[in-house]
Amino acid sequence: MSPLTCPGCSVLAGFWNAHVHFTEPVWLGAATAPAPKLRGALTEMLLQYGFVHVLDTGSDLDNTVVLRSRIAKGELPGPDILTAGFPFAPPGGTPFYIKPLKLPELVSPAAARDSVLRRLARGADFIKVFAASPVSIGRVVEMPPAILQTVTAAAHAKGRWVAAHPTTNAGADLAIAAGVDLLLHTTPDGGKPWDVAFVKRMIAARVAVAPTLMLWRWELERAHRPAAVVDGFLAIARQQAAAFSRAGGDLVFGTDVGYVAVHDPSDEYRLLTDAGIGFDAVLASLTTIPARRFSGGRSTGRLEPGADADIVLVAGRPDRDPTAFTRVETVWKRGLIVYHRGAPN
Repeated sequence: MSPLTCPGCSVLAGFWNAHVHFTEPVWLGAATAPAPKLRGALTEMLLQYGFVHVLDTGSDLDNTVVLRSRIAKGELPGPDILTAGFPFAPPGGTPFYIKPLKLPELVSPAAARDSVLRRLARGADFIKVFAASPVSIGRVVEMPPAILQTVTAAAHAKGRWVAAHPTTNAGADLAIAAGVDLLLHTTPDGGKPWDVAFVKRMIAARVAVAPTLMLWRWELERAHRPAAVVDGFLAIARQQAAAFSRAGGDLVFGTDVGYVAVHDPSDEYRLLTDAGIGFDAVLASLTTIPARRFSGGRSTGRLEPGADADIVLVAGRPDRDPTAFTRVETVWKRGLIVYHRGAPN
């Protein structure tokens, strides 16, 4: 089959995944790792699913900057990477699930400002923080509001934006009040739906949300939680994502791949659809919304004259079957083919 011949296929703008991690062992030593090894990993995790732009929300900054550079130089076919490096945590707030790794902790507003500026100077594109961090089962440590506000002020002063891991509704409240730009995850840990007033507050604050619904199923099932617990948790997460999307909030697609060991995003598409989020909103979360939010003025996210030729060809009709988003045949990044199904990596 020619890359330009695909009966029954759909042509879409290149996809964004707004929550990935370059933390798997394959990414270690990106400066000297053989190109075929990295090329295969980029294809397996991202390109074969149409992702030509990604937000890396937690990894070794220096290593990911090198990976980003090798892709930008054309040494490797891969997505454009925007990276935050490792996130910042509250004092004593490294999440229990990443130990023995210890995140950099922000202990004062002055230290927070210095840390943000140093991180940006080292090549980070944006900043990620834990607004509230689960330090053990049932115990959450929140970022002091003055520190969180300093983080966002310092980043915004440099023209950069801030993503926050909220954990709970209280954590989301802290993040919104501090002026963060993106919430990474819904907050089913809070145990409560997002009501109309809360959603309106989020939208008024211009906060985007990457719901990462498949994360919750993956985490709970690998912990061997009962099916009823999984279903109840997911019901809250779906309600939160749907309420935000229906009210006109900026929903952006993200899967937490790299932390989540499942590369295939099919479950995320199914869960978004099950939540009542329609094709137009899902497509926008993959294309126009993240492009507007994160592209820094690049002409991407749309198929129109003058735009970057970031294109995904999928087999089938994702407006009828959301898993068709994953049946990718060919991917172009700025007019060059970076993936074609069946071609050797």
